Amino acid sequence: MKFTTLTLALVPFLVFYYIILTFINCFLCYSGLYARFTNDVGRAISEFNLARKDETWGPVALTHMVELYLNPDQEGVWEEKEAVRMK
Repeated sequence: MKFTTLTLALVPFLVFYYIILTFINCFLCYSGLYARFTNDVGRAISEFNLARKDETWGPVALTHMVELYLNPDQEGVWEEKEAVRMK
């Protein structure tokens, strides 16, 4: 395979593009977390939906989306569980 000068000149731009995409998807995941924990469920779902397409952050975003769909009101998320006493 022969690389042309144009192809080799595009490599730094492609690396930069990949880094920017990774940063954006990371930001979307953390933005979704912020929205989730400030009880903005609609925004959190939309941010996680955008972040789930990323290879690194996708599984994390998908896990949070499932948790939000199962418990949209987030009742009991911040409550401590009572200790179970054994007799």
